[in-house]
Amino acid sequence: MRESQLRGLAASGRVIAAVGWVFFGVLPFRTYGQITPADVTQVRDATGNRIEALTILGGDYGLAAANFRSTGNFTFGETADATLGITKFGGAGDIGDPQPLASLPVGWQPRLQGNMGYLDGTQHLHSGLLEGDITEIKSYGIEFGGGARFWMNDRLSFAPTLMGLYGHTWETYTANSAFMRKNFTTATELGLINFSVDTWTIIPRVNALSGA
Repeated sequence: MRESQLRGLAASGRVIAAVGWVFFGVLPFRTYGQITPADVTQVRDATGNRIEALTILGGDYGLAAANFRSTGNFTFGETADATLGITKFGGAGDIGDPQPLASLPVGWQPRLQGNMGYLDGTQHLHSGLLEGDITEIKSYGIEFGGGARFWMNDRLSFAPTLMGLYGHTWETYTANSAFMRKNFTTATELGLINFSVDTWTIIPRVNALSGA
């Protein structure tokens, strides 16, 4: 076989090998120390839901301040010890006396309400590749809005309101597991850990009062 043919076969072999590596590289298998596309999607989905929930929990006027402690199974089967502290300051009130609403037998008055809150939560992870890791998430929220209270009679009224809630959330991740120490930079670049997020949330609600 001529030398040119040998070179051609060698080149073809290298191309086939490269295609093979690409093919096997996209297969959905897991190796230790690797963050797969499935991991990224799963963590991002869980993180997005958690941010929205914690922002409302920490900044919404309708929920009370408190301290929580929970131990058990969390999303995706992980086990964690979680503590959560919430501090809030806010209020709501109707302005002035009820006024007639056009020619209807209904009174109305403006209503304002607002709230400021701060949330600090810590999770100690105890499962799989993340054993021993610690994630701390903090969030502060400022909520303001209003509406009107409508009086059906002297004892029954309804107050629909529309609230706007701005939240700033950030996370600090402490990697103690071998897996996350190895993948810490990659996870940070992907926005899976050590992230910060600004959110806007619209919250409609109706307050009702009735008396004897």
